[in-house]
Amino acid sequence: MKPNDNQLPPSVYPRGIYLLPSILTGCNIVLGFYSIVLVLSRTNGENAPLYYFRAGLLIIFAACFDAIDGRVARLTKTTSPFGAQLDSIADVVSFGLAPSVLIYSWALSSFTRFGWVAALIYLLSGAIRLARFNVLEDLHSYSSSQYFIGLPIPAAAICIALIVMLEPDFSQSYIPGILVLSAVYMLSYLMVSKCRFRSFKDIDWRRRRPVGSLVITMILLGIILHEPVYVLSLLMFVYVISGMMMRLSPHWMGERFEVLDKWFTGIRVLDDSDEKELDQQEPDVEENNSDELTTPDEPPDPI
Repeated sequence: MKPNDNQLPPSVYPRGIYLLPSILTGCNIVLGFYSIVLVLSRTNGENAPLYYFRAGLLIIFAACFDAIDGRVARLTKTTSPFGAQLDSIADVVSFGLAPSVLIYSWALSSFTRFGWVAALIYLLSGAIRLARFNVLEDLHSYSSSQYFIGLPIPAAAICIALIVMLEPDFSQSYIPGILVLSAVYMLSYLMVSKCRFRSFKDIDWRRRRPVGSLVITMILLGIILHEPVYVLSLLMFVYVISGMMMRLSPHWMGERFEVLDKWFTGIRVLDDSDEKELDQQEPDVEENNSDELTTPDEPPDPI
């Protein structure tokens, strides 16, 4: 019988890694690093806005790989402590360092000391957020699949990337610099706060859904493809506000989430298991009906 990797003595190290999820996590690191390279290699001329836009786009692509690698590892049963640690390091690079360099070079550099302090606080808050998440996972002290404690660092990085992508040329941007500085501080606070944000991990994608769910999803995808930056910015704004409202009024927001869940995914659609249950219940109903028919009528009361 082969010993488990977690049961090996300290002097024995398991050989090999699971390749598929590690490759996806590696793509996350590559995209985050190349985003930093684009920012550092920008020119002060006409190409600078294009470099900023591409750097923000690479951060969003890195977030897509971050969302995929964990699910692939769980589906293929290739989860491991090595993969978890590699994923955390990748998140620090792609969603901590890369967005802070991007937002500092794009707008915060004009604030001198306050600008680089804000970028540094964002990076530190993201690292603390990841460390707290890993500790809670190891201690199993918080196992809710419905909510995250604190704003996830990929969501914060997407918010910063979208702020830059809304107007890559900051000299012509309609976004005030003080508003950008405040947004960075706010995102940093939300990452280390105790606000609860929906994780959407509790959605069972293998279960049958109403046809209306597919229609709504296709309409939403069409709107995103038509104006991706503006629509994604609106969705991320609503997501961030929902976490803040969940902290201020958890009962009211919980009721709103329940209504949305029932409206979008909560309608019961008969599947194979439901049909088997109905088939098992039908003979019982027929037996009850037959018993009622064979029961003789009571004689009428004498007058």
